[in-house]
Amino acid sequence: MTNKITYITLFLIFASVVSLFGQSERKYIRNGNHIYDEAINDSLEVDSTLMQKAEVEYRKAIERKASTFEGRNNLGNSLYRQKKYEDALKEWESLTSLNVDEKKKGRLYHNIGNAYLMNNKLKESIEAYKNALRNYPSDTATKYNLAFAQSKLRQQQQQQQQQQNQDQNQDQNQQNQQNKDQQQQQNQQDKQQNQQQQNQQQQEQQAQEQQAQEKKGNEEKGQPQEMKEGEKISKKDAERILRALQMDEKQLQEKLKKLKNKNKNRKKTDKDW
Repeated sequence: MTNKITYITLFLIFASVVSLFGQSERKYIRNGNHIYDEAINDSLEVDSTLMQKAEVEYRKAIERKASTFEGRNNLGNSLYRQKKYEDALKEWESLTSLNVDEKKKGRLYHNIGNAYLMNNKLKESIEAYKNALRNYPSDTATKYNLAFAQSKLRQQQQQQQQQQNQDQNQDQNQQNQQNKDQQQQQNQQDKQQNQQQQNQQQQEQQAQEQQAQEKKGNEEKGQPQEMKEGEKISKKDAERILRALQMDEKQLQEKLKKLKNKNKNRKKTDKDW
């Protein structure tokens, strides 16, 4: 009997403690909700100081009961109002595995979609809104936000495509300009090469004309022309060259004869003297 009384006493104490902690958790949630409402209703701007106080109350509630859906959900709301979107996401996403009614889960995914949207993660926000409508199909606010996120994603994709096209056009223009510069450079090189060839041809032509003039002048003087290797002469040129050689030989003989006579006369004079 004594043991039975002891067990009953312990049970009552435990129940009282649980009830006390339950009341504390609910008390902190109510306090947090009251401060939260004041933070968003006093002015057009959220009162950040009051919202931080609401956050503190919700965290106290979670310390009393970690599995409280309302406390963690409201904590996510207070973090979202302070623009702490990543922190709000962590709180809300931790609740998606809990067994709650479809309407609550729909609102939970709606909030997750809003946090993703504020972080400009459009694809993630669209998927969250779709999950919200799967649980709560009649939520008009979710339908509107889904349409807005989809429209914004299309606009973003169009801008990205336009930017990509601009980049491609810019690259193409740069390539065209580079090709144009290379073509101009090649044309300049070709022009210089052609000029060099023309100058070389002109020099060769002038050399040939000079040689022709010299050859003509030698022909007029009756001097034999130097033969180039492999060059053939005509019969007329051969006869002219032969005459020139004979003429040179005759002139040489006459010079030798005169020189011989001169020496003979000099010796004879020496003897007479």
